[in-house]
Formats: sequence, C-alpha cells, structure tokens
Amino acid sequence: MPRSQTACSAAALLLLLTSPAATAQQQVDPAIAKEIAAISAVDNHAHPVLAPPLDKTDRNFDALPVDNMEPQTDPLAYRPDLPALSAAWKALFDFNEAPPLDTAALKRLDAARDRRKQGQGSNYPQWILDQSNIATMLANRVSMGPGIQPPRFRWVPYVDALLFPFSNTALASASPDRKQFFALEDKLRAQYLKDLGLAAPPPTLDEYLKRVVTPTLERQRAGGAVAEKFELAYLRSFDISAPTHAQADSLTDEISPAATHPQPTTNSSRTSSSATSLGSAAAWVWPSTSTPWPVPAPSSRSPEPTPSS
Repeated sequence: MPRSQTACSAAALLLLLTSPAATAQQQVDPAIAKEIAAISAVDNHAHPVLAPPLDKTDRNFDALPVDNMEPQTDPLAYRPDLPALSAAWKALFDFNEAPPLDTAALKRLDAARDRRKQGQGSNYPQWILDQSNIATMLANRVSMGPGIQPPRFRWVPYVDALLFPFSNTALASASPDRKQFFALEDKLRAQYLKDLGLAAPPPTLDEYLKRVVTPTLERQRAGGAVAEKFELAYLRSFDISAPTHAQADSLTDEISPAATHPQPTTNSSRTSSSATSLGSAAAWVWPSTSTPWPVPAPSSRSPEPTPSS
C-alpha cells in the first residue's frame, strides 16, 4: 500500500470521530469536548520520514519496511476507499477529491502534498504534528535526521539485529517475508559493527556482549534514544528459554557467520542466550528511572488529522 494512503489513515479516523455529525450523534458535552480539544497527544509509535527533500529517498523509517511483504488484507482504516480520507486530504493538503482515487487523481494528490512540503520545507514534519495536535512523537527509526529532532520527535532505535549474530539461513527459510527481514537485519547488524570499528562479531559470547551489545546500546542512548524497539515477533516464535549465562556460554563456542541459529524450540538455549544476555545489558544501560522529556504546552486548537509525516 502506498505510504500516501497509509499516512492519512489515522487522520481520517480522527476526523471521522470528531466530525459534527459524530459529535451530534454522541451528544458530547461541550465543556468536555473543549477540554479534550485542548489536550495535545503523545504519539507513542510512529515511523516519520525525514524532512523534504530527503523524504524521497529515506529508508531508515523502519528496520523492517513492510512495503514489500506478501499480499494481505488491509484493515478498514488502511483501505484506499475510506470515506473519511477526503476530510484528511482537505485539512492537510487542500485537496478536494473523494476516495477511491484513480491513477490521475493520485498524481494530483501527490502534487498537492508536494506543494505543502515545498511551502513548509524542513519544518514539514513538525507542521504535521502541529496540524494533528501532537506534542511529542516517538519515532521508531534506524536513525534520526533533518526535520525530526527533539523535543518534538524522540528516537526509538532497533535492537533485534543484535539478537541474531549467527547465520540466519534456517530462520529466513521459514517464509518469504522472513527471507526479506533477515537480510535487512544482517545489513543493520553489519552497520552496528562498522560503527564500532568491527568487521565481524567477536568470537565469544562475553566479548560479543562487551564489545557489541553494550556499546551499541550506549551509543544509541547517547544519541538521544528514549527506548529500544523489538520486532522479534516478525522474526521467530516467542518460545524462548532462559538458560544461565554458563549454559549459554557452553553452547555458544563461537559467534561467527559460519555458526547457525537452530530452529527455535522449547530447549533452544543457543537461540535465546543472546536475548537473555542482551536483556541484562539493557537493564544496565537503561536504568529504571529516567528524566521525562520536555513536552510543548498543550494547544487550545481543536484536534486535526494525525498522519505520520
């Protein structure tokens, strides 16, 4: 599904729920509605793209982009014929056509969006938040960049690549989607290693934790990360055991591309050892207490669309 349609789905739903017809039908108390309208939201899961013109080539909005997955049935809010999309397009891009759009109309929508981007320039991502009455967005991204910076955008990087230091051929063969995903994870892990000045993972579990896992988490935190994103459910089952460090170390004689992740089972200590040890490292790098990030003062304007940028 094109990102242009996905981006406006949340906006369309919000417009639908806050439309005059919906308000009248639900008989919302005006005083309560005014108070709600004054509350700025915190979007706790989004994949914003960089500010124009970098948005055209940005692929770091997700560690595992889903635009090339196997065909599936889209939820109602993601379908191109959702009636409320027209209100979102009007509010954001001054575009006055109703869905579904044919090829020519999609080009006109893209042109209207491009005009808005050109007008806003590097401020476009923050402008989207302003129109949506979103104070802070947690940006699930591989890396941050121009237009998406604190305090409005807070970084949530990915950590799954660290959980699979062996050859992932067996796991990748489970489905066409996983074949794509593990190739992306291998690429990201290689980047993490390069950032640390390493060409390959260290040869032992302890060295891997000391020289790769902990330093990567520390680098991400120093770079402004407020949390870590796991996408484990896309990559393997949740059937994960909890070996002791000694058990994991005895099974993991060498961490290298030649070593192979076995298919996960209830007794699969080798596959889960990295996850267990990584959790310990994360607990050390990320203490239980943290300082809240600054949030702009709530706006008095009515809620408007909530797309990703």
